Amino acid sequence: RLLDLKATDITDACVEDLMKMSKLEDLSVAGTKISGESLKKLAKMPSLKQLNVANTSASSDVIDEIYNAREDLEVTEFEN
Repeated sequence: RLLDLKATDITDACVEDLMKMSKLEDLSVAGTKISGESLKKLAKMPSLKQLNVANTSASSDVIDEIYNAREDLEVTEFEN
């Protein structure tokens, strides 16, 4: 249910495989090269409850779009 891909070499090419993980609840892609468009796709996963996008290329517009689409999804934009 938890997948921590923080600071790994994953890219947008991995998104389709991640989308197949139907029980995934907590995903960290912090510090990866995942694009904002792919983050929007990942945010649509019904089982996902937490998404860490810190230190990605996601713009504030993308983050806002995710927040507005999924009020039940906790999105982490910054890490200490």
